[in-house]
Amino acid sequence: MLVKPSKIAERKVLTATELAIRERRVVAQSRAFLKGPIPLSWLRRASALGKAPLAVGLMLWFMKGLRSSTTLRVTNRRLASLGISERSASRALHTLAEEGLVSIAPPQRGSGRVITLLEVVVERDPGPQPRPQPVSD
Repeated sequence: MLVKPSKIAERKVLTATELAIRERRVVAQSRAFLKGPIPLSWLRRASALGKAPLAVGLMLWFMKGLRSSTTLRVTNRRLASLGISERSASRALHTLAEEGLVSIAPPQRGSGRVITLLEVVVERDPGPQPRPQPVSD
């Protein structure tokens, strides 16, 4: 079968430097890890919301570890790296916001979303209450 010359894509020949840069990127991506501490109470609440909110939440914590800031600019490209569609990621972010795990700043055209990770306030169980003592005369 013959292929028309117009259908053959021209391939760019990479220099040794360009190959080395690509190789370093692949190695760096394979060594990526979550930097903690990540509050267990935050993870519990996010995991109760479903797979997509948990995946998006973990990506936010990953980005926090890279930037050392709880306020992050989230792009569609970053979320697409999770294999989540733009619509699902948007729903997941709003679900996290409704649950009080993140806050979402009003959108600005072309700059991604600005998300802030919020602390989860855990109400402690007061434990057993003392029994009321009978009133003595």
